Amino acid sequence: NGVHDFTVRLRMSGTRAVRVFQSIPLNAGIAGSTGAITVNPGAADRVLLTVPSQLQAPGTTSGRSGPVAISTAGQTFFATLRVTDQFFNTVPSSAPAGVSLSHDDPRGDPITPGAWSAGVLTAPVVLRSKRGTLWTVPGPTADTVVTSTGVGTPGAHNTQAVRVQANTSSPVKNLLLRVQGETLDSTSPTGKTGVPIEQEAGSTFTATVYAADQFFNPYEAAEFQQPNVGREANTAYAQTGTTVTLALGSTTYPVWLPVASTTTVLTAKPQ
Repeated sequence: NGVHDFTVRLRMSGTRAVRVFQSIPLNAGIAGSTGAITVNPGAADRVLLTVPSQLQAPGTTSGRSGPVAISTAGQTFFATLRVTDQFFNTVPSSAPAGVSLSHDDPRGDPITPGAWSAGVLTAPVVLRSKRGTLWTVPGPTADTVVTSTGVGTPGAHNTQAVRVQANTSSPVKNLLLRVQGETLDSTSPTGKTGVPIEQEAGSTFTATVYAADQFFNPYEAAEFQQPNVGREANTAYAQTGTTVTLALGSTTYPVWLPVASTTTVLTAKPQ
């Protein structure tokens, strides 16, 4: 009889329309569409977290799209929370209490969320530890994770991994000296952990110097931080080599300490 019923489920709020056309054989000239259909968001169900470079994507399974911007140690970025229905449409009338934001960077600032406005709030985030799966120095680590808790249906939409890079615009820059027994660790206030291995007087061992930001995050070679560095030891007759330029952001050099001591200090200094 020329009539067919279709079941349509619209997931995105806003003004929508449904269009039909002949598909077999394809004939776009045989088509029709509805008038404007107003789709309202459903009941508040969850809180969606987005960070810089991400976009809200209502109607999708994840609720958001786009790559996550790399954060820089010590610089503020803003995380955004949205109260949404089950399809990630913002519910402007909702302003729930009890929402909290946190991260797993031990050196980052606590997050204080702002006030809700039309179902949305923003919060400043400051992370300080260089972390990420693609870094060469100190090597691949897990990204820092930002998490929203306290309200709504939980899920992947409540968390987001963020890669953090060293700060090349750091107002103060450091030299990070590592010897055998120590390991680079950007979550440590000193940029490293571990205990130096005891060395035998007169033996040669190696030490590595890294250019680092104010938080002792070491730079990648491609960041072109190349200070001139000299080394010294507070013991007689020590041989620590000549001044070198950290051409790739770090260098390893031999150290010779002929005098036995339990208080020898090896120091790297800019020249």
